[in-house]
Amino acid sequence: MEITFCRTDHPVETYAIKVSCKGKNIVYTSDTSFSARDKIVEFAKGADLLICESSLLEKYGFPEISSHLTAKQAAIIAKEAKVKKLMLTHFWPEEKARQYVKEAKKEFREVVIAKEGRYKKLG
Repeated sequence: MEITFCRTDHPVETYAIKVSCKGKNIVYTSDTSFSARDKIVEFAKGADLLICESSLLEKYGFPEISSHLTAKQAAIIAKEAKVKKLMLTHFWPEEKARQYVKEAKKEFREVVIAKEGRYKKLG
C-alpha cells in the first residue's frame, strides 16, 4: 500500500490524500478551493474513486475562489481527472443530498453520495 499527499488551497492547511493498493487508487480531496483544480486533477488522474468535498451548491452564487467546492466544481475535477467514480461529501445539513448529485451529474455521470457503511468494497 502506498499513501501520498498533495497540499490543497484552504485557509487552514489541508492535504488531499491518495491511497494506492494492488492497482486501485482512492483519492480524497479534503477541504479545498477550486483554485487548486489543476493540482487536484493531476493528483487524482485516473483514480478508481474520487471522494470530493462539495460543501456548496452553485445556486448560492459562490465565487470560483472560495474555501470549498460546489458540487459542479467537484464534478468538473472528476471529469478532467478521468476518474471512474465521484463520491460527494461534506454537505450543508440544510440541503438535500440529491441536490448535490443533481448538480454534479450535469458535468459527470458516475456520482454517488458518501454514506457511512454503504461502500465496503471497491472493484
